[in-house]
Amino acid sequence: MWSPSAVCVDSVFMRMERVLIAIGRRRFFRRRAFTLIELLIVVAIIAILAAIAVPNFIEAQVRAKMSRVKSDMRSMAAGLEAYASDNSKYPDVDASALSPPIKYGPDYCRQTLCLLSTPVAYLASGKLRDIFLNRPLVLESDVYFGYANCKETMPFLGGMGISPTDCQTARFLEHRWLVQSVGPDGLPFAMMNTPEQNFMLAFIALTDRTDLSYYYDPTNGTISIGDVVRTAKGQI
Repeated sequence: MWSPSAVCVDSVFMRMERVLIAIGRRRFFRRRAFTLIELLIVVAIIAILAAIAVPNFIEAQVRAKMSRVKSDMRSMAAGLEAYASDNSKYPDVDASALSPPIKYGPDYCRQTLCLLSTPVAYLASGKLRDIFLNRPLVLESDVYFGYANCKETMPFLGGMGISPTDCQTARFLEHRWLVQSVGPDGLPFAMMNTPEQNFMLAFIALTDRTDLSYYYDPTNGTISIGDVVRTAKGQI
């Protein structure tokens, strides 16, 4: 039998049920939220992991680029020897076709190395580009490896202020050619010195071996100063 009191009791229970459900939901969402301290701890952990991972990632990148540069230099060495076998000389262009008319510097390197890919493809043109120069603000004409034909460069040494002895001349000519990468620091010596000073440092480093700061040495740190150099006598 229907009773007003029964309806009131049911209504009270329904209201209590709704209140309890609402309280439970608030507690549930409160449990899901992070406190400020917990968030700060998470941020600190992420920062520590980033501080460990980023340097290792950069170092791994540099090691990979170094492996690529050395591989490209080996390919270039094979291409240079193949070119010399067909032409009885190593790549060279007339100084009058250069700007400035000297047999060293970016224009000489670009024009001579292009002879390895055209008209006869001794190696792919991509192998002629220094991966350490593959970055913004570097001109397309300046991304090539450094190159010197030792025999053809000898007559220009006087203009660089170099007066080689007979012993130095013989040691220099033994290398026959030189291929150069700017290395992990990304700074060719030509940017820190004039082209004449740059080549003079290379000449002294190859002949006297008294100042080896010209060469990249990984024992000084993966990213350290110095250029990566290879000649006909091998990797230096």
